[in-house]
Amino acid sequence: MLKGNFADFSLEEIFWLLSRCSKTGRLTVALESVPNHVYFNDGMIYAVESSFSRDGLGSRLVRAKKLSEEDLDRALDYCAENNESLESVLLRWQLVTRDDLDFVVRKQIKEIVFLLYHVEGTEFLFEAGLQVLAPRVLCDVDDLLRWSVEATGAMVPVLRPARTPGIDEGGASEAVSFTLEEWATVSLINGRRSIAELAEVLVIDHSAVIRSLRRFISAGLIALLDGPELEGRELMVGAESEPQPYTVGRRNRQAGRPPLPPPVIDLSEQALTHPELSETS
Repeated sequence: MLKGNFADFSLEEIFWLLSRCSKTGRLTVALESVPNHVYFNDGMIYAVESSFSRDGLGSRLVRAKKLSEEDLDRALDYCAENNESLESVLLRWQLVTRDDLDFVVRKQIKEIVFLLYHVEGTEFLFEAGLQVLAPRVLCDVDDLLRWSVEATGAMVPVLRPARTPGIDEGGASEAVSFTLEEWATVSLINGRRSIAELAEVLVIDHSAVIRSLRRFISAGLIALLDGPELEGRELMVGAESEPQPYTVGRRNRQAGRPPLPPPVIDLSEQALTHPELSETS
């Protein structure tokens, strides 16, 4: 067992150690008292369990444009009636390939490692030998760490559509309080600006933007897209004009300042179906 705090060690250092020592087991990162698990097999990452990854398999396939929503609905109805797993149905009906499934698993792992890469001052625990399934998708740690550095320019946060197939039941049932800094970040999301571009407009560092986004990602309000997931997407209404840079900290806070937010964001099902919270009009 290996236990410590990210105030003393970075995630990069812990990943490097587990990779070089070819460790098998589970790394747990407790973020805001919520555990996030990263599973290693012989020093390579093959699975994650995280509060930041609330989409089901079907939702991730739709986001990656590997599956249509109509085919997903049809397969989910069949699964509910016949008590069969979605993965087996999709493969038997030849709606997706094994490569498609592996693609979305790798994307999920990359997203979680990216979000955890910027964590500071929280505890971690590695327990040797713990596994959740037979490893099929193995991700090289060095590649994941390089991706985590580059992803600020590639990852684009977007507001979720009113209907998201596969999202956990009840996951967005309560109002979520937030700060002015978090509101400033969310108010600039238009479906095209990357995390790096948001940081540039806000005149803050990337880690601050990611910190503002984490709770909204966990609550199911925001998703991170890149590559083919962004193809064909439209900008949100009214987002075509570029805002003037403004800061949320030390500099002139009046220039281009966004409107003050309400005290909470209501994430109830009724509120999320409101057009103003949809990704497109």
